[in-house]
Amino acid sequence: MSVLAARFSARSADWHLDALASVRRDGYAIVEDVMSPALLDLARDAMYGAQDQIRAEIGRERLERAGELGVLRLMLRHDSLFFSLLELDEVLAVVDGTLPSTAILHLQNGLILPPRGAADPGEIFQNSFHRDFPRHMEGYVASLNTFLAIDEFTTLNGATLLVPGSHQRAQAPDRAEMQCRHMHARRACTPCTSGSPRR
Repeated sequence: MSVLAARFSARSADWHLDALASVRRDGYAIVEDVMSPALLDLARDAMYGAQDQIRAEIGRERLERAGELGVLRLMLRHDSLFFSLLELDEVLAVVDGTLPSTAILHLQNGLILPPRGAADPGEIFQNSFHRDFPRHMEGYVASLNTFLAIDEFTTLNGATLLVPGSHQRAQAPDRAEMQCRHMHARRACTPCTSGSPRR
């Protein structure tokens, strides 16, 4: 498995042009130097606070029965800091450069995942290969995910796997295809430093 290198620093001039080209071509871009250390600390604290509130309201056992492995839903309900993450200039530059002006926020989730090697939950949606937006529209881009890495994640602790270019395929790669040597060579992970959004 290879480690992808489509990385751009938000401190570089015209970073967004290269990132937008990468999103169009490969379906992803990693932009570093987006969130300040102070904002990262605030976001981390707010996420753990939201997790505590969700567990208190719904119950840990009920979340586990639903297959929710560290998912934080409706984060805006639990802390207004999450509104500020929607206003980051770097995020808006990619959203505005990719989607029409009528785009809306579909959802904002957070993930606090256990480190790899912790009690194995088996295969559930969050840890299996899947499409977040499983609709193919003949090249029309109708959805864009932005993933903010609050903490660093690496190939050792569970970086996201993806197949570059599969975002514009009519069919998602199936399990057999993901296991074959050709696709395995194209499959790659996207390690990120903290404060780096991956689109």
